[in-house]
Amino acid sequence: MRSVSLRHLGRLAVWLPLLLLGDGSPVAPSTPPPPKPEACGHCYDNTLKVLVYAGIEGPIGDLYRRRFAVVGIDPTEAMLVHGIATHRREEFRFGHAWIEGNGIVIDLTKSHERPDWIGPKAEYYRMGRIVEAECRRYSLAEIEQHVQAHGHAGPWQPLPDSVHLGPRGPGRYDGP
Repeated sequence: MRSVSLRHLGRLAVWLPLLLLGDGSPVAPSTPPPPKPEACGHCYDNTLKVLVYAGIEGPIGDLYRRRFAVVGIDPTEAMLVHGIATHRREEFRFGHAWIEGNGIVIDLTKSHERPDWIGPKAEYYRMGRIVEAECRRYSLAEIEQHVQAHGHAGPWQPLPDSVHLGPRGPGRYDGP
């Protein structure tokens, strides 16, 4: 099981009542998620956080494990997926990350606290025009190895030159 730093407790303020112990002191785990590179999309960081938080002992981990259970995914069998999606309106391809398990996809593009999309894998792949052969799945053990080797949340494999990641023009695109 992993832990999370006090720095990240502020991001979990929505769940503050669940983070208090019997004596009223906050849970103070110690290991923050790895930093993400400047060009990295939020989806990589958010998916990694959720999988790490689900492995934490105590109230934070319990909360995330309950969330996985509600959608029918065993967090110990959930896979982090790095792949390439196509923007629905602008037609550009971009590196993307999501969680899969039991035929269900959880997309956490904008926030690790509230999914942008939960539903059947086939529908998600159809909407994002995701090609199975362009996806790379990572188990919890592989995630830990890649984070230690690369020092960030991904992507860990090179993306084709035609694929965008991070800032696009004056704004930033986050999600299909």
